[in-house]
Amino acid sequence: MMRDMAIEDNARSLQAVKSNLLAGLAQTEATRLKLMLDYTENELAEDHKNYLDALYQKTKQSKCDFQDLSERDGVRSNKKSGFKSAAGLSVTDACSEVLESEVKQLRAEYEKLSLKRTAEVFALLLEKDFVWHQLKTLESDYVDKLRRKTDEVEQANEKITNLVTRMEELQSTDSEKDKTIKSLESKMAKMEADAGAQRNELSRANQELEMLRKFCNAAATPSFTRCSTESSRLHLESKNHVKSRSGIQVKEEQSDPKESYLASHSEKGSRGVKRKKIEVITIPDTPKLFSASFKAPKLKHSSPPINQT
Repeated sequence: MMRDMAIEDNARSLQAVKSNLLAGLAQTEATRLKLMLDYTENELAEDHKNYLDALYQKTKQSKCDFQDLSERDGVRSNKKSGFKSAAGLSVTDACSEVLESEVKQLRAEYEKLSLKRTAEVFALLLEKDFVWHQLKTLESDYVDKLRRKTDEVEQANEKITNLVTRMEELQSTDSEKDKTIKSLESKMAKMEADAGAQRNELSRANQELEMLRKFCNAAATPSFTRCSTESSRLHLESKNHVKSRSGIQVKEEQSDPKESYLASHSEKGSRGVKRKKIEVITIPDTPKLFSASFKAPKLKHSSPPINQT
């Protein structure tokens, strides 16, 4: 775009120089024609003056010759009166005719020269008018071209101004977008950091939960074994030592192992959960050795009561 504008500026400069050159040539031609006209007028005036001087000299010479001839005729008239007077009249008439013919010839030459000079002056005037008309035409064309080029320059400047304004708007929009992108990137980084922290915390909580489950399983296994051993021992003692005695019913009620397990390990579970609330660990129900409606069988032979410890 800048290259096209530079080319247009160079073209306008070339047109301006060309127009100035043509105007200068036309003005030079007009000046030359004016000088030729002045020179022709001066030459015509000088020729007219020379013609008048020559006519005056020739007329004066003819007059002198006529006077000399008259004097000679007067001397001769004294000798011969009648004949000489007639001859003098004939000579005078002849001189007058000669002078008149010469004057007519000079007048014709003057008119011919005047017509020639007038034609030359008229041709010069026509050429001058033509050159002046061409100069006016070139000037009007140059003014029109200059006006068009000025309009084109104004339009180009307006387009450049609009383009610069649009570029500034785009730059401001790009800067705002960059700021928005940076803020979003910072927020994303913060969210990623928070997510990483939450993942770490969740992994720690999972590890603690796994450890708690392992601990609960390890603690529940000895308790269940102990409960089973105690129940078997009591069952064997009641089976071996209880004899038939009427009215005696041995009722063995054992506490629920699940309740004992929860009571014994509730404190331990509350110690393990410190940071987050975890799900309640459900342990499947342990089998009950004796139900609440269990009754010992009646024996036929009585036996002394068993001291329960």
